[in-house]
Amino acid sequence: MPDGENLRGKIVSDLGKKAKKASSSLPSESELAHGTGKKNTESKSLHNSAKLAKTNFITLILTFIFLLILTAGSWFMFQMKAQLKDNSVKLDSLEDLADRTAKSLDMFSVKSKKFESIQDELIRSTDDHINSLQLQLTAQGARLAELGSTSRSDWYLSEAAYLVRLASQRLQTERSTKNPLALLLQADRILLNLNEEGLLSVRTAIADDVASLRLAGSVDVEGIVLELNALAKQINQLELLRLSLDSSDANLEGEILSADGVHISEITDSSVDSLTEQFKRHLASLVKVRERKGIIEPALSYSEESVVRSNLKLFLHQAANSVLREEQSVFELSLKNALDLMRIYFSDTSSSRQINSRISHLKELTVVQMLPDINGSISAIETFIIVRQSRLTKADASDIIDKP
Repeated sequence: MPDGENLRGKIVSDLGKKAKKASSSLPSESELAHGTGKKNTESKSLHNSAKLAKTNFITLILTFIFLLILTAGSWFMFQMKAQLKDNSVKLDSLEDLADRTAKSLDMFSVKSKKFESIQDELIRSTDDHINSLQLQLTAQGARLAELGSTSRSDWYLSEAAYLVRLASQRLQTERSTKNPLALLLQADRILLNLNEEGLLSVRTAIADDVASLRLAGSVDVEGIVLELNALAKQINQLELLRLSLDSSDANLEGEILSADGVHISEITDSSVDSLTEQFKRHLASLVKVRERKGIIEPALSYSEESVVRSNLKLFLHQAANSVLREEQSVFELSLKNALDLMRIYFSDTSSSRQINSRISHLKELTVVQMLPDINGSISAIETFIIVRQSRLTKADASDIIDKP
């Protein structure tokens, strides 16, 4: 508090100066001794001076008191300001503590809600598991009760229902009507042996599905693929087009170019006319004209012949793969390309004509298996079993009620 101490020192120094001034204004003892004669004249001035000194003293006391009050007020204000500042710091710390407490409460609330949700989920999963176990227990009990009261007719009906479902499954997986047709016929024979009322609608549905399978036909996938692979193996045995002379032409050429003396003597002895006639005859035997439809391609080299044979095999294998994938357009296009190669690059021999005939026949076949809907028999037999079981249950309940 340096400012308070300076103010207090200043007040004390002012009070000292005023006291000194008041003491100097009072009359001295010498003046009183010498001025005895003037008492009467100066009594009034003395009284006034004393009164003035008293007033100055009172003023000094009041000023001192005021300064003390001012100093105390300043000190009190300083203390109040310090306390307010301390209170402000404490208030900030309390607000910070309150914020941290609120954040902690929010975090605790979030964790509590999360824990509650996890607890609820565990409770729900436990309830679901208990319900599932209860359902399984009920189903097992019903199954045991059913097995205990199962008759010969029930076993036959179950077998027929199994065969009908198996037929529908085989139709989708094997994409063939052969096995599903046999399964439906077997189920119909089982129902025939039961000879139970109400089975007419079930057998009617099975008959409809059997008719649908028979009308859909069957694609001999294995047979087509095997035949295409066999034809591909025969490609290396086919003869390609090439420029060559027949054996008879080669023999004739040898006869003309031979230097046999007999021929020379015959030509020497003959006349010019006979020589000309013989030359024409030999020339006509050397030249042969054959009619061939289509474009005449140039003769192929050995490497080109290998490429042509490989391409023809590739088209046949591609057609076989398209049969397995049931791609009709790819199948027809592959066989068409194979026929084009056969017509352009291969000789018109009996083997080529036979392979051409088989490829043309296969090209007209359908490789997409039509799959009819045979779920009618499944619905019919399941409905019959449900109705029959309900009727038997009601009959058992009525028997129990009728018992005394």
